[in-house]
Amino acid sequence: MAALQVYGTAWGWRKLQVENTTLHIAGLPAAFKGYRIVQISDIHLGTYSGDTSLMQNMVDSINQLNPDLIVFTGDMVNTASSETLPYIKILGKLHAPDGVMSVLGNHDYCMYHPGLSPQERETEIRRIIRSQRIMGWQVLLNENRHIVRGDDTLYVAGVENVGKPPFPSRGRLDKAMKDIPSHACTLLLSHDPWHWRHGVLKYPNIALTLSGHTHALQMQVGSFSPAAWFMSEWGGLYTKGHQQLYVSTGIGGGVPYRLGAWPKIELITLM
Repeated sequence: MAALQVYGTAWGWRKLQVENTTLHIAGLPAAFKGYRIVQISDIHLGTYSGDTSLMQNMVDSINQLNPDLIVFTGDMVNTASSETLPYIKILGKLHAPDGVMSVLGNHDYCMYHPGLSPQERETEIRRIIRSQRIMGWQVLLNENRHIVRGDDTLYVAGVENVGKPPFPSRGRLDKAMKDIPSHACTLLLSHDPWHWRHGVLKYPNIALTLSGHTHALQMQVGSFSPAAWFMSEWGGLYTKGHQQLYVSTGIGGGVPYRLGAWPKIELITLM
């Protein structure tokens, strides 16, 4: 047992994997059949103490996959905006024809940074958003974008974090969905999968939600993780009717440790 713990600490958190998943999406426009999305989540940059090797490996691996779109589903940092500084240049090298879109996670609101006044916390949040924009990422703050292929359109909406207390809830799904036609096939980025059963399912045109947050508690054996004791949707694919939720178990975490729940790049092909 001790040997496994040592492995998870020394090597497991660096054992980057690519997970290939094909999802059949209700109402997906014909032009988007075969559309490839890379999802990454929960990077937690502060954990690496300025070591850029994992992020460089991640960026190189993603770019070699040649996705159509890259999405990041939150938790860029642990506690502070300064964690982004050693990584802006590296993460800015991610590229895809339809760009990189992102949302904020609970850690990106710097709620775990001791001693910050409300005004200082808001400044930190703005700095995290600015860092992502410097990288060339589109940060979706309760808003949406549309991607056009010929006569077909796919909508991508992104909400600020919506979570079960005590996690922060700044998400406004109604605002994020504004001006999207009620019949239009929509992909939603929402950090916490809790949101799916507590708001998202009310919008039938949200065919697929991409989330993160859980890390699978950074431990997994086969298809089991202790995260299942605490969360009904902790990793992989969940369905209700025609609507789907895909939960990434993420890249990083608050501590440099992973066992079984290896750091993961999700390559999702829409069909």
